[in-house]
Amino acid sequence: RTKVGRRVYAYALAWPGRQLVLGTVRARPESEIRMLGYQEPLRWRQHPERGTVVELPAVLQDEGRRPCRFAFGFRIETA
Repeated sequence: RTKVGRRVYAYALAWPGRQLVLGTVRARPESEIRMLGYQEPLRWRQHPERGTVVELPAVLQDEGRRPCRFAFGFRIETA
């Protein structure tokens, strides 16, 4: 993670699956969470115990449709 202003960038070095769980990141209620290289904002929710849970779309579960093969970056607007 890297903090830049009111944004946090998180990187996964392997495909996270259907959800990315960020235990120490709190997104603002109106924030958009985006995966770098993917056009649409991602659905997410704040879980009281697990942290920010980001849903990864079904289309990205196909390895050939992901923006990268090696690392996956996410931009989160923080509280």
